[in-house]
Formats: sequence, C-alpha cells, structure tokens
Amino acid sequence: MFIFDPNLTKLVHYQGYPSELLPTVVQGIPSMHICIDFIPELLAHKERAKQQFGIQLGIHVIHQYPLAKSMGLAQQIITKLTSLVNEIPKDSLEAFFTPLFPSTILLCQTFPPLAQEMTNFLLHLGRVVTSSANCGPVNLKSIGKMTYLSRDEVTKYINSAWQGKSKCKKSADGGDDAGMIKKIEITFLKLIETAVLKL
Repeated sequence: MFIFDPNLTKLVHYQGYPSELLPTVVQGIPSMHICIDFIPELLAHKERAKQQFGIQLGIHVIHQYPLAKSMGLAQQIITKLTSLVNEIPKDSLEAFFTPLFPSTILLCQTFPPLAQEMTNFLLHLGRVVTSSANCGPVNLKSIGKMTYLSRDEVTKYINSAWQGKSKCKKSADGGDDAGMIKKIEITFLKLIETAVLKL
C-alpha cells in the first residue's frame, strides 16, 4: 500500500507511532524502503520527538535494507547523533538518548565498519555527561582498548561492569548521572561484542 502512495507513508511517519512497533512494521511491510527518501527530513525536524523517531525508524529500515543508499543514511544518522549531544540541554540527554542505545548497536550490526564512528559518538556523549556530573574519574580511555579483548573477555566485562559502588554522587538537586554513564559504557561494550568482534 505505502509504495503506491509515498505521501501517505510520509504522513503516517511524520505523525509517528510507538517505537516498539518499528521492528514489526519495517519487517512486515515490504515497501518500507521508500522511507529512506524522507527520513533526512525527520532528522532535520525542529521537534526532538520527531528527530528521535526518525533515528529509530532510519536504523530499522537500514537494518532491513542494507543497501548502498542505506550506508549514506547511516552516516547521516551518526552525524546527527553527535551534533545532538551539543544541542540538547544536559539535563535532557538521558531521556533523549536512552531509547536510542539499542538502535545504535543494531546499526553497527548492519554495517560493522561504522563501529568506529559510533564509538566516537559514545565517547563524545560520555565526556559531555561526565563534564557536567558530580563524578569521580571515569576511565573512558579504556573504551579504546576494548577492541583488543576476546569475546569471552568482553562478555565478562559486560557482566561485571558497574557492579558495586557508583562513580557519581548525588548532585545538589538530587540528580544522579551514574545511570547515564553506566548506560553509555554498557552500550559501548555491547557494540564491541556484537559489531567489532563479529566474525
């Protein structure tokens, strides 16, 4: 149906729907590849919710249709993710990016060569979060060394990561950035396990 009326497709996705439905929709509707043409418009939209949905939609479509055209969109999404780190208020970073972490891993599963660019995004996000947090030292440099670990070592690190005392203290307003830093670290480790170590 969508392929015969691209405008209807665009309208439906501009209105949006629960992101939990994306895997079913993208896999179940054969013509969803036409979304590649208007997803950049969603990424450029002024509303954060539409940008977020556009990123998730784009990654699921890319995963379903790993074409040369999809690689260009994938790089555009990573560029957008990185720029949003600087645009979004620091107290809104967790709410915006947390739902996107699973999609970032899916993108690198689809195109493993993009793992380095996604790593740079996660490092940038981690630095921004830690710079504004009431935190003790967080060893982000260890991220770059993880590519040299075996699959078993990475899995062991993931299972043991952030067990025990938090590295961040409560701020004066009661906020706690430890959760966000933990999510970034776990996402990065899973990215390595699923993309960098992919055989």
